Amino acid sequence: MKISKIRLLTIFMLFLVISLSLSPFALAKTRKTYLSDFLLDNFIDDEGFSNCNREDYRDDSNEVSYEATAYALEILGKYNMLEEKDLFGKVEKRYNSSDLQDDLEEHLNSMYTSGIKDIYDTYYILKSLEEMDEEIDSTLALRIKLYLDGAAQSNGGFAATDTSTSATLISTYFALQIYDLIDQPLPDPRGFVLSCGNPDDPDGGYGGEPESSSTIANTFYAILIMDFLDDFDALISESLTISYLNSFYIDDEEDEDNYGGYLPDQNAKYALISSTYYCLKAISLLDKDEIEDEDATSEWLLDRQNFQDGGFVDQSEGYEQKYSSVISTYFAQEALDLLGKEDLLEEKVFMLEWEWYDFLIFFIILIALITLGIIGLYIRRKRRL
Repeated sequence: MKISKIRLLTIFMLFLVISLSLSPFALAKTRKTYLSDFLLDNFIDDEGFSNCNREDYRDDSNEVSYEATAYALEILGKYNMLEEKDLFGKVEKRYNSSDLQDDLEEHLNSMYTSGIKDIYDTYYILKSLEEMDEEIDSTLALRIKLYLDGAAQSNGGFAATDTSTSATLISTYFALQIYDLIDQPLPDPRGFVLSCGNPDDPDGGYGGEPESSSTIANTFYAILIMDFLDDFDALISESLTISYLNSFYIDDEEDEDNYGGYLPDQNAKYALISSTYYCLKAISLLDKDEIEDEDATSEWLLDRQNFQDGGFVDQSEGYEQKYSSVISTYFAQEALDLLGKEDLLEEKVFMLEWEWYDFLIFFIILIALITLGIIGLYIRRKRRL
């Protein structure tokens, strides 16, 4: 029994529609692959990584972020994704590491010869070079040490610059880390750290300087410093600090935007990836068993992975189009790791979110194909007549 050409055309069109509708699922990749692709999309001409690959959403358009660079290199190295194989199986670097190392060292040198010194950029550049197994020369290390010595304050803390007399917990943490990275004797800032604590119940957190109000970020850095010095016993109260951090946790299942996350402060509308990571990291260092609901927090974090670019993004007001950042992506990945949920990033998903114009294009193409098929069939039948 012969099948008519009309019926064959109908079957072909149905097959085409089904194939086009299912094709997105055939393109699914793991969450981790989307994440690493997002990071590599932020690489800028062997200079480093930007924090966001959308020019209209970066803090400084087309600017390298040394913090983002350090974080991106750490994650890509952790996933063994700094290299890839070409079509012939040859291993290639996904960027020119030698050029990147040279550029980072050149910038660091210029900072400590004639440029404006920045304690935070110094740390992140040194951290990036460490990720690439690169060491700076002894002359530059000495310049950095002298700068840090000048930023040291009589109370044991460090200021952000050698021209300031105001020590903060955050700049003290970065100074301590830099001394370690350049292999210099470590100072002992624990007296300053403890003076920033607020022991009065029900607080237990730390401020940025003595007699200042507690914040999550400063409490996080206080815990990191004491962990680095291996002296948690000196803390004002581990249990009180844990209670302070857990007070920002959202356990209301009806609150879909925040359930499982940690607010940046008690008046905030949305939990943030950064505040969630700070709380989780600090609590895990003190007593991991005191973390609230690991599954809820993991799900909240995964919900922050962006359909548009594969990175992670915070919920916020005022932006219809939300773009991920390398820094938020790093915090999310690290949070999942310390929760023991990093295997969730192996889940295969189709990340692309279809907009109305995607469907419009889809149907235009479909109608065009059907029309061409009908015209072709008509011409064929006309010739036969």
